[in-house]
Amino acid sequence: METKKKLELDLKDIYQLLISECRYGYRRNNHLMPDGAYDKVKRLVPQMYEIDKEYAVYTVKQICEECISEQLIWNFHDGEDDEHGNRQDAIDFVNWCLDWIHKNEASSWQPYNYNGFTANLKKDAEPRYLVYELRGKSKRKKLITPTPVSKNEYHDLLFKDIPAGVTGTYRKEEHLVSNKLNDRRRHYVYHILSPFKKDYYIKHI
Repeated sequence: METKKKLELDLKDIYQLLISECRYGYRRNNHLMPDGAYDKVKRLVPQMYEIDKEYAVYTVKQICEECISEQLIWNFHDGEDDEHGNRQDAIDFVNWCLDWIHKNEASSWQPYNYNGFTANLKKDAEPRYLVYELRGKSKRKKLITPTPVSKNEYHDLLFKDIPAGVTGTYRKEEHLVSNKLNDRRRHYVYHILSPFKKDYYIKHI
């Protein structure tokens, strides 16, 4: 029977590896990363905590702050998620970090960029979109929201016909509204792929 070998690492090496893994994940930002990096943090940090509590908490604090600035604010400045759900994963991970820190340090610590985190979350409730259904072979636009709706509202509208317990799949296309540096608006086309097929055009006004 093959004997498993163990590799011993200093806590500083684990800290650096986790920080690097997350930073790499934010740059890739695809269907694998940074979700895979989050899993490593959740698995290894509790083991770090058993050896050095302060070092583990320090590590999670830095990872939490960088997830806000380098992932949530940098990649999702407009509050729009991608087809992989990476924005929502970042929000969930930041909340995991905060819960873990507050539990293990017994403090009310907040990251220095916490206001940026909450500001990004508030974008979900801003009424700044018009929704069109694309119909027929010509993809004719039919306005289905006469007044502007928020991202929360249009997501509910797009996926309202998916039965409870069924996971829908979709593909999203992004279109730049203008080339002006101060105009960061995007329009989106959502292609619902399953359990039915529909196409929607989301206009950021």
